[in-house]
Amino acid sequence: LPRSRGAVAPEIQARPPSFLLPARNSILPDILLVDDSASLRELTAAMLRERGFEVTTAAGGAEALSMIEREPDRFDLIITEFA
Repeated sequence: LPRSRGAVAPEIQARPPSFLLPARNSILPDILLVDDSASLRELTAAMLRERGFEVTTAAGGAEALSMIEREPDRFDLIITEFA
């Protein structure tokens, strides 16, 4: 695609796409994010938190399993690495 040589309008630059934003008055899931890469884990968690999600992180399967066993009804969604 051709690159734009002009500046991006501030109102376009500042807003994420609407499909990445929660619906008004919605209840977002509580997410458990599991990844052994600290930088990737924290970057992903920060992105999800910016969009209003409640995120808990774990560095590996044993830590995640311990969290789930302590509070089995807490998490609505578990995201794990797949590579």
